[in-house]
Amino acid sequence: MANLTKYQEMVISNDDRPLFDEAVLSADVNAYRGAYILVWLSCVESLKRKFHEASKRDDVAGKTIGKIKEYEKDKKSTDMLILSKARNYGFIDDSVYQALENIYKMRCIYGHPYEKAPSKADLKQAASTVATEVLSKPTTLKHGFAETLLKNLMEDVSYLDDYEVPIFDFAKETVQRIDVTVHPYLVEKYLGQIDDKCGDPTMRVFINRAVWFLRSFLIETGCDIFDQAKWHDLVTQFPSITMQLFCNEKDLFMKIGKRAQDSIVGSLVTDVDKTPSKLRQIEHLYKSKALSSRQEKRFLGMLNECSINVIFASLLSTETCVPSIIKALKSNSWYTQNPAVDIVFRNGSDQLSTISSENLVILGRNILQAADGSAGSANSFLRDFKNEPNKWPADLLKGITLELFVNEKDCFRLKDRKASIVFEIIQQRSDGESIVTCLMKAIVNSKQKQVGRAVQVENCIKKLEQFPRAKPVVAYLTKLQKELEVEEAA
Repeated sequence: MANLTKYQEMVISNDDRPLFDEAVLSADVNAYRGAYILVWLSCVESLKRKFHEASKRDDVAGKTIGKIKEYEKDKKSTDMLILSKARNYGFIDDSVYQALENIYKMRCIYGHPYEKAPSKADLKQAASTVATEVLSKPTTLKHGFAETLLKNLMEDVSYLDDYEVPIFDFAKETVQRIDVTVHPYLVEKYLGQIDDKCGDPTMRVFINRAVWFLRSFLIETGCDIFDQAKWHDLVTQFPSITMQLFCNEKDLFMKIGKRAQDSIVGSLVTDVDKTPSKLRQIEHLYKSKALSSRQEKRFLGMLNECSINVIFASLLSTETCVPSIIKALKSNSWYTQNPAVDIVFRNGSDQLSTISSENLVILGRNILQAADGSAGSANSFLRDFKNEPNKWPADLLKGITLELFVNEKDCFRLKDRKASIVFEIIQQRSDGESIVTCLMKAIVNSKQKQVGRAVQVENCIKKLEQFPRAKPVVAYLTKLQKELEVEEAA
């Protein structure tokens, strides 16, 4: 008796079971001839069923079904037609085709009662091949479906919702639906069709769809559908879409190989004056620690060379561009100081939470310097600070306050034009006393006094006398005023 039970357990579709179950029963009573024929019928009917399933989404499979129906109408044998079409479509490969073709030839021989019947070994071999290569495999769609899918993705604006989550889910389903051999074909074809559309604002829906679909697709399949050399070719050939695809997905970026990564970074640091948004794209990789030391150096070097207006347009985070902001504030030009302050104001106080205390103090100093020089945005910033005194962090206010009396070289001098508004802010904050304490420590420990006449100190005292928290500063300035008056009298 030829026991085919273990092959019976491999059948995954209930539609394929009846014929193979009968083959098992026939084998159990040593009816090997009938069992062999039933094994073959279960194979060819399963392939036919797969075409029917695929035809729901794939016109190529639908044409095959039409051809099969023509043969059946003309009462022609469909076995080799189905087998041949299955190979062409990709349900089976060449080696499996040859094995199944041999089973079909032997089935034709064993179908005649006067011919020799199959042996137990012949039957088990046929059952093993059919179960392993056909009955145990799900229906997966091939290149024809991929072509139809791409046409819908690229041309039908209502094909999918313009929202990331449903497109991600659709891509995941598509990975399971199509054959693994089609995965690289679909990705490369999609990249090629969408890349030259990336500069067209009217195609934004389709561009977003492509980025979300391909990102989800590659997360499911893995980037190893291509080797690193191929990825380098693809990002070089299709730079616009691959930049968008990989820049916001660290895990994918890390898996495409260093040469492909270098190419993406190179594309991003090129012509940022024309496309400031490239800075924002590469920033995500920079902040997620995805860049190599060389790539990071290229990014920061390019950022250092950018004008503050380009940085403003790029929508970078304050943390990333704080060196550029400080550099711009140190200039003597309102045209660079104003957009620098505007970046801080636009990005808000939350983005200052990741900046070191030292840099916040330096930033505060330079905002005060710009305001003292009548930069409009810096003065607007101080007015906003006064209206919402607890909005900005203490270290920033500390820097602003220090700059009134002690410069970055620890030399005492007066820069008190904005003293009133600064102390109005201090007066309203719960941490105001600690900021004054810090200021007094800096004043006491300061080096040479770089002040003018006693009357200048007197004018500063008059500005601060109205603020109770300025009392220690007023006391110090009063003593300094008297010393200057003695010197001037002498």
